[in-house]
Amino acid sequence: MKRYLFSIFARVFLAGSGFLVFIVSARLFGAEGRGVISYGVSLFAFSSIIFSFSLGKTFIAATSQKNDLKSAYIFSFLALNFLASVCASLFGVLFWCLSESAQSILTFHELLAFSIMPFFFVWSFNGTSFFAAFLKTTRQEIIIFFSRLLLVIMLGIYLYFKLVDVRSFIFAYSLILVFGVMCEQIYLFFNIKGHDRFISREFLAESFRKTFWPHLDFLSFNAFPLILIVMSGVFLSKAALGRANFSIQLINFVFLLSTTANIRLSAYISDVGIRQRSQQFIKLLKITFAASLALVLMIYIALPMMTRLSFFSSFDGIEKLFLWISISVPGYMLYQFLNPIWLEASNMQWTAKSSFVNLVINMLLLPFLVTYYGELGIVLSFSLFHVVLLVVQWLMFRRLVHVNDGAIKFKIQ
Repeated sequence: MKRYLFSIFARVFLAGSGFLVFIVSARLFGAEGRGVISYGVSLFAFSSIIFSFSLGKTFIAATSQKNDLKSAYIFSFLALNFLASVCASLFGVLFWCLSESAQSILTFHELLAFSIMPFFFVWSFNGTSFFAAFLKTTRQEIIIFFSRLLLVIMLGIYLYFKLVDVRSFIFAYSLILVFGVMCEQIYLFFNIKGHDRFISREFLAESFRKTFWPHLDFLSFNAFPLILIVMSGVFLSKAALGRANFSIQLINFVFLLSTTANIRLSAYISDVGIRQRSQQFIKLLKITFAASLALVLMIYIALPMMTRLSFFSSFDGIEKLFLWISISVPGYMLYQFLNPIWLEASNMQWTAKSSFVNLVINMLLLPFLVTYYGELGIVLSFSLFHVVLLVVQWLMFRRLVHVNDGAIKFKIQ
């Protein structure tokens, strides 16, 4: 439990630093500047999700409970992760070159500043799984803490000197995030003992085959908020994008509690399996739900006080958007808790298909929602996606899992 509490502290500090990025950038650049930042981040985070190929999940699936394979293949997977980052960066640049709406929002120099972010994003999607496989998530969280502390110092410098160049802000922000990733990878390189073996094409193909459905599910689930911003850039102003992105940033702060629990559950899978940790699973679920509800109430109460400040006046009324988007919390939480169960049970196909269909339907509805409701349409689409997700995950749980006296059993293997 101490490690879990430290994980909560580290991840809350991570989210807090991310929130400070919003606060400082919103004060320096306003809602329009936030629109530029949110669009650029969404574009390259989306390309990073596509090219991440869920390498972290693939690593866990291929080496689960096989310590010799973990040590043998970790460095090859790190090399694949680097290649994926390069591809994601090139994809984002190509999209900008072909999209008039993207060019109207991002200048060429802003594009260059964002183009190094995939090295952070791809790792953020995969790196935690690598650390979890070796039961070293606490070490990763220590590195994350100090890299984010450096980011906070950077924000203090920009705020103190009132630097208002958004391009230099993006460059500094990107470089610090990538520096933290480099530190994490260096730690793995020098602290994982074992002899590296070159991955055969057959082994890699089989590993990707096993994780195709988990990757499709991961892609559908995590790409949706990013697609919302990128697609809405065709219909809405930079300021409207910035306001909608603010509500998403706030709810991500609440989501962090569920994400932290998911990391702990992933470690259980790699070690002894979720069925051996049934009691911990249920206890984490109760704690996370109560903490998420309390945090939603705290943020909602605090928002009107924040927007009364003159330099946040462009975000006035944001509490309405936050209230609507908070509907998404139960769906997100249930997904994060049940996804490790589907992964261990090798039963990801149905949830992956349903998540992809959910994504496609919401993408088709989005142009109508943003046309008639503006920035609120983004929030409504976001919440609708997670409400459908909640229903699907609950139906799967009732169909595939049996809980008796706190013990989890799979009905279908």
